[in-house]
Amino acid sequence: MQRPTARLQVDELESRTVPSASWLPRPILHSAHVAPAAAAQDIGLPGAIHGTLTASPGIPDAGAHFAVNGSGWLLGLGQVSVSGTLQGTGFIAQGHATGQLTLTNAKGTVTVDLVGPTQQGFAPLPHRFHFTVSGGTGAYQNLKASGEVFFLQQQNGDTTTFQMLFT
Repeated sequence: MQRPTARLQVDELESRTVPSASWLPRPILHSAHVAPAAAAQDIGLPGAIHGTLTASPGIPDAGAHFAVNGSGWLLGLGQVSVSGTLQGTGFIAQGHATGQLTLTNAKGTVTVDLVGPTQQGFAPLPHRFHFTVSGGTGAYQNLKASGEVFFLQQQNGDTTTFQMLFT
């Protein structure tokens, strides 16, 4: 009896940031490959984005304001470019840092709202945010997703870089 043979092949993948091996994603659906009714279910967007934070001029009492620009890879969306804003707490006793990101690829856009935990006024940006998808266009117009974002930032001279891990 002859053994069946199979020729193994290696497919090259695009460069991407990969979450830690200890991180286990929930099963998700890719909105471009499911019926509209299924695409409306609430899913996560596990993956990572990275880029730069640029302080924006504004009223200091309103809290630090940052422009966000970067790129990354999220399961269900693939490679995305990222733009948006983050706003720290200002002159208040307690509040929440907030933000809004727009994730863009060739299939459409996804708008993600971020809300941090309760913090004292003028606190630095938190290390964790809750995210909720608030809108989408193209293949993502019915996408519903929410979860947690772990936010890391680092000052490199005049440039502040960040990494966001979505779970």
